[in-house]
Amino acid sequence: MHPPLFTLLLLSPAVTMVNPLLLLQEPPLDCSQQGLNCSVKINSCTDAGWVKSRMETPSHPFFQPCDQDEDWGTEKNQRGDLVPVLLLCWRPQSDAGLLILLGTEVQIWEEFTNQSLCIRYLFHNRLSTFSPDMKPWSFSIKAVSVNPAHNYVVLLNNLPKPNSQEGVKKTISVPDCRSPRMQNCKVCVERGSLWKPHLTWSVENTGRNQLLISFRPWSFSEEYKLAINSTNSHHSHTLWKENRTVLNDTFHIDLYSSSHCRVSIMIQPLSQLCATDCLDHWEKVNVCDRVPPPVGFAWMLPLTLGFFILSAGLVVCFVVSQQRHPQKATSPGASANPSPGQSGPVKMSGPSRVLILYSLDHALYKEIVLKLSAFLRAKCATEVTLDLLDSAELGAVGRVQWLEMQRERVRGSFDKILILCSRGVGVKWKAMCGGPRVTLREDVHSPLGDMLSPALSLIVPEFVRLSSFQKYLVAYFEDVSCEADIPSPFHITVKYKLMKHVEELFFRLLDQEQYQPGRVKRVLGIAEDDYFQCPSGKALRDAVEAFQAYQLSHPNWFEMEIMESEDDEEAAKLNPFAPSVCRHHLKCHSGNNVSMNAAVPEERRGSYSVPHVEKKFEGLSTLKHDQTTCHHGTTEVRPLQKKFTITSDKSVNMTWENH
Repeated sequence: MHPPLFTLLLLSPAVTMVNPLLLLQEPPLDCSQQGLNCSVKINSCTDAGWVKSRMETPSHPFFQPCDQDEDWGTEKNQRGDLVPVLLLCWRPQSDAGLLILLGTEVQIWEEFTNQSLCIRYLFHNRLSTFSPDMKPWSFSIKAVSVNPAHNYVVLLNNLPKPNSQEGVKKTISVPDCRSPRMQNCKVCVERGSLWKPHLTWSVENTGRNQLLISFRPWSFSEEYKLAINSTNSHHSHTLWKENRTVLNDTFHIDLYSSSHCRVSIMIQPLSQLCATDCLDHWEKVNVCDRVPPPVGFAWMLPLTLGFFILSAGLVVCFVVSQQRHPQKATSPGASANPSPGQSGPVKMSGPSRVLILYSLDHALYKEIVLKLSAFLRAKCATEVTLDLLDSAELGAVGRVQWLEMQRERVRGSFDKILILCSRGVGVKWKAMCGGPRVTLREDVHSPLGDMLSPALSLIVPEFVRLSSFQKYLVAYFEDVSCEADIPSPFHITVKYKLMKHVEELFFRLLDQEQYQPGRVKRVLGIAEDDYFQCPSGKALRDAVEAFQAYQLSHPNWFEMEIMESEDDEEAAKLNPFAPSVCRHHLKCHSGNNVSMNAAVPEERRGSYSVPHVEKKFEGLSTLKHDQTTCHHGTTEVRPLQKKFTITSDKSVNMTWENH
């Protein structure tokens, strides 16, 4: 029996998925030019000798477009391999500051791992106002190799630099390996960017329907995960190459059900070159077009034909009746006369499933989360997994085990995880990255405690993998939150404003394309201008407006929710992830026990066995963020249709019931 390659890759210390920031050695970096004697120095940029008062420093430089007018490109390294590099070009100000300009300092950080590189251009003679060719002085660095699908922060300072403020900063997002220009880079080739599986499929009927799938394996992978997913079922098999040129597999599925017509086929290679970051291949097919008639049922053809003729006659009669007696209003699910070839209603073949992660910022915000869950169930055909609605299982297995179970279920299916960002999400993420610890009042009052922090510690390492992007959705209610509340690792994906982008979010949940050539799919009753016309949508809007009104009347509402002194110390016991996930390893091996005594009733206290979990991600404790100010509660509120009474302690009483 083959050992699972996925497990070996996780345990192998030699697998490194993020390459460090490096400077290409050939050609050597040279900053000298006509009229300027310059040398290059690479160090940590921590020496204080270059810091002066503002009156003794030149003006800040400014970035300018390079030749390709882009922030990244591709170059060959000393081994001849094509690698992605940053393209940095800048100019100093053409003013009197040139007389005291001694060089330029360029600092580069990788946002998630906080790896950094510092390059200094040191000038050995004084600059004139213009270069010898009578053009402004300009400099560039085009030799820093980077990783696909990562964000990089570049900080630019002239030397000496002032002690009062930072220099010029910009963020560069490098595209993933699916970008055409990135596919030929070695790091992408090792992830399977050039692999063409040539997937084929067919349907056979031998007593029960069989879906036959064939594809060509990748030369760098011996193990593959082949999965099919329809509306109500999910099947996956593990295949081994074993020197074969074509891999075949068979799935048994009830293809006569209309809900199984649309099938998604996924091929996920596993390789030591890319671990779980290998690029997967998806294809959506309609298998009902090729389903043969069941054996022994040929006699049903005349009966079926007669049934359709009768049905057609009934439809004609109904249409004639409707024309004679027109309805004043259309049915809720009908399209509002879409123009042919331009728009039309979407057909929901079955429910999707989503796990919602959020922060208990306030009792009113908890109501928003509950009303959103009800709306997704009622109007979006979406099954919602929410900790507030699953307290019985949570009490039985514990928070960490429950979160791990949900993550494994999402990983092995086509389900999604919705990260609902708010003020508390941003603050808790900063606390996990070395900031001040924050304990919210609702987390203390809830028997579940803070569910967000352990959830982030589990999903963030997996989120940055290319193969996991499609499983995570990031959203926030723009009336009570803002984009600055979103943690930095989630900036690389699409961010949905609710309820403005709820229709786009709906199609992401179903893995469908809303915009197609000559056609736009629409879903009546969930758009921003009409979602509140149904009972669940109206309840959601009322909950948002209530919290928005509370924020306007209490500008410091979030500070009021933060527990202090003794309460803060007691609430901290609720979090088993007390060590910052950004600075420490989190390892829970099978058989070890984790104490769950704090803040749990006596009848439920004890030790609970944690299943095998091993995640390693560090180096974020000194991650630098842009200091963006988020002004909450400044949006104009529509007149409320209901009265909302806020208790003096702004809390919700909840009890723990022993089951």
